[in-house]
Amino acid sequence: MFVWRQIVAFLCGAAVSLSSLLSLPGTAADPFFSRLALIDEVLERIQSDFVRQVKFQNLVYGMVRGMVQQLDPYCDFKSAEEAQKYLASLKGEYCGVGIEVTMEAGYLTVLAPIEGSPAYEAGLMPGDRIVRVNGEPIRGLSFLAAIRRLKGKPGTKVEIEVLRAGVNHPLSFTLTRREIKAPSVSDARMIDTVAHIGYVRIRRFQKGTAEELKKALMPLLKSGMEGLVLDLRGNPGGTLDDALQVADLFIKNGILLQEIGRQQGRTFRKTYRAKPGDPFEGLTVAVVVNRGTASAAEVVAGALQDSGVAILVGERTFGKGCVQSVFRLQTEPALLKLTTSLWFTPNGHAVQKGVSCLHKGVCFHRRNEQDRQRGGLAPNEPVSLSAAEEMLLRQLRLRSPKQPWLILQFDRQLRRAVSILKNRKLFEEKRDRVGQF
Repeated sequence: MFVWRQIVAFLCGAAVSLSSLLSLPGTAADPFFSRLALIDEVLERIQSDFVRQVKFQNLVYGMVRGMVQQLDPYCDFKSAEEAQKYLASLKGEYCGVGIEVTMEAGYLTVLAPIEGSPAYEAGLMPGDRIVRVNGEPIRGLSFLAAIRRLKGKPGTKVEIEVLRAGVNHPLSFTLTRREIKAPSVSDARMIDTVAHIGYVRIRRFQKGTAEELKKALMPLLKSGMEGLVLDLRGNPGGTLDDALQVADLFIKNGILLQEIGRQQGRTFRKTYRAKPGDPFEGLTVAVVVNRGTASAAEVVAGALQDSGVAILVGERTFGKGCVQSVFRLQTEPALLKLTTSLWFTPNGHAVQKGVSCLHKGVCFHRRNEQDRQRGGLAPNEPVSLSAAEEMLLRQLRLRSPKQPWLILQFDRQLRRAVSILKNRKLFEEKRDRVGQF
């Protein structure tokens, strides 16, 4: 008997033969066995008539990936080998070209290049749509199949062709894959010694980010820091727990996040609250954001904005307001990543593209249907940078990392954040804009 039948019979714990089960027509209430008949027939045909022999495990993995890919771009199945690499990436270490991507309108789209990576140095931008990899079109491929085209061994080259908004022709980049080590927190310094305003950048949220941030900011606090610019531009997100811990550092009490999802077949609603006692709760904060600020980074931005602790300066954020949970499978050392919930800011603002807010009426972030479809958080103080300005700042960070005054001179978003923090009345005016629906 075909191996698949033996496996399913074992899983079903059936006392009758599987062939008799597979002959059942199935019903609308329980179509399970009739669907198994289709799977069994296809597998058996592949094993008997495909032009070459195929490993049974590859077929099973293909079926599982096919199921998962039907859900949304964020769901994933990872084999034992892939699981090890994924867990290492959560610590900020992996091999690749250094871009965080998502699937948007059928295109593999850049969320953000990781600073210092091949993609960052070559000039890839948030929002770039990847259309070809090594000369082969990738539109129409599944998210995971497209990702695999980008992967490879350290030292190997990959050619990427992208479409960029505002540019009427494709752009081509040749990147060399290498080991990527992405520190979470960087560039902590006093950006204005007279007004006692500090600056810190969080590149992504990973295990230990909150402790890393506390360690970076404590010397500034002891030096008399009264305001802080928290730079989340190009931050693609990371782990939700670490993002909540970071938000909690600045918020004394109240809600950090609202979450609605499903667990074991039941809908749940969960509210995360701040715990008092952190040393940074009295700071006035300006969070600098752009279209590369996504997911867990939007959790922090939304929590600080709604709490009144911070204003957002820059551009509308990306719009990823869903949570993925990672499940260790019992049958083998593989991982299953599923979207299990949607999250909303403390005041009930939706962040996920196409999702409505929990509150009623007009929303600061959703003034029209276009805003709802775009998703994301609207800044209190909009300041947009051109592609040329972004490229200039990127080159300055790479070539003059020890000259922050030079970067400040050309960074209009950062300069505006500092100027608002220096004027308490102006800060309060900008902060209160969110409440004006």
